[in-house]
Amino acid sequence: MNLLKSTLLASLVAAAANAQEEEPSIPNLNGQNFKITVVENLAYQVNVSADAGDGAPTNEQITGYMIDMIEAVADKAGFTYDLVMPSGMGSSCSPQLDPTDTANANMYSSTYRSQFNCGQEDVFEDRSDMYWSFYYITPFRQLRNAFSIPFKPPLHGALTMYGIGGEGIEDIQDLIAKQKEGKQGPVCLGQGTAYAIYLKAAFPELKYVDVDNTDEGALQGIKDGNCTITVNGYPYAMDFIANRYEAGECELNDQTFGLIGQPLGFGLSQVGVGISNSLPANVNLAISYWLNVLMTCPPGTQADDCKTPSGLSLYEQYATYGRTDPNLCRKSDWLGGVIDAVDPSGGLSDLVGGATGGGDGTGDEGSVPDATPEAGESSGDGRMLGAAAAGALGAILGRLI
Repeated sequence: MNLLKSTLLASLVAAAANAQEEEPSIPNLNGQNFKITVVENLAYQVNVSADAGDGAPTNEQITGYMIDMIEAVADKAGFTYDLVMPSGMGSSCSPQLDPTDTANANMYSSTYRSQFNCGQEDVFEDRSDMYWSFYYITPFRQLRNAFSIPFKPPLHGALTMYGIGGEGIEDIQDLIAKQKEGKQGPVCLGQGTAYAIYLKAAFPELKYVDVDNTDEGALQGIKDGNCTITVNGYPYAMDFIANRYEAGECELNDQTFGLIGQPLGFGLSQVGVGISNSLPANVNLAISYWLNVLMTCPPGTQADDCKTPSGLSLYEQYATYGRTDPNLCRKSDWLGGVIDAVDPSGGLSDLVGGATGGGDGTGDEGSVPDATPEAGESSGDGRMLGAAAAGALGAILGRLI
């Protein structure tokens, strides 16, 4: 009996030792194909080159950072994919198509390309396997589909105020207080979005107007005088500012576009890949695992698990779109003000403008300075801007001393 016990104990110890020595297998989805819903909104995140009348776009006609991310994860996890836009069949789609008419020629038409809630319902109702765009992880969605780990570019997704004016507004409570005093008008919110629904519920006293949840919608709302401040996710604010800079329209009514106050410290901020509940758990595991790996790869690393089809880390890939500087429009404001005060003739302004391409956000022949040098290199435009600023500062000091 003692011999039997000793043998059994030895077997258990050996089994435990073997279990500890075995490395868990890296999850993969080799040979599987998924239908992935993406939503056209910010051109640098999801951009569709197909014309409005062309029907459903192909994979090759959809580009942007979200597609870069999908491509990198698919390459690592071993799956293939077909990109689709919202079908138009969900109850939030406007106008809604008959969900039983799967042969409807208007499915996936351009009408639905930018409708986030319309796209999520394709996953809720198993017309698509997952949605992969700037989708907030909300309790409502968590009850209807699985989520990957939160992904993020080198930015956060917190709700942010941006536009013109906004003096004395440090947070959304300041904004509401000034609205009550009659010193601030309504803010623009993206119509039919999860974040707008959240803000309206969290801040019932907030005065707002609904606009299209696009860069053009926010800009038009401000130009039309419906608002001077827009609220949206931080990447939307960064894209808005970069677009104004690139278009040479950093000012409106003698006021400069930029961020206003501090991002909301609570509420919606995390985004993730929404995955159909009908898919096995290893799909979520594989996507979450490779997202985690790729998000931690440092710039300039292209070896082993960090090797990507583009040759860039996700951090570097995001930076190529030039949406990382919140002060693009405002960075020269202070210098320009000092220059104008010291040199009303405009000679120093010409010096700085000639070296940097002017204050309208364009360089020679309307080119945009490359804010993202190759890994390990410095930006030539950054050196030029620094030299121009240093030269102008020296000239200013010379006038003052």
